[in-house]
Amino acid sequence: MTTQADFAGKRMRGSGSMGQLAAELGASPVNVAFNKIYEALQRAQLDCVLLDPGQLLPLRLGEVLDSVTEVTPGNFQSIGQVGVNFDLWRGFTRVERQIWLDVAPGAIADYQ
Repeated sequence: MTTQADFAGKRMRGSGSMGQLAAELGASPVNVAFNKIYEALQRAQLDCVLLDPGQLLPLRLGEVLDSVTEVTPGNFQSIGQVGVNFDLWRGFTRVERQIWLDVAPGAIADYQ
């Protein structure tokens, strides 16, 4: 999709402000759970998705997408998280755990 007209009538995953952006582009915003994006694209329940490009590989979207257009729609709204495997966490000392807890909010704020 290269012009705004290309969005007309397309079913686009987008929630919150991204859903509003989809509607402003002329697409039909569709609320699809994050973990169902692959399946929705595969089953043609979605035509396209507004998504952080860092999710393309982990979600294996290259298997179900024909193309990717990278744009900067302003402040990309996403949920920031800092996660650690539980077994790894249990192996941390009390001091190491506290360091993670102390820096996580700043890392999330920087991500947003």
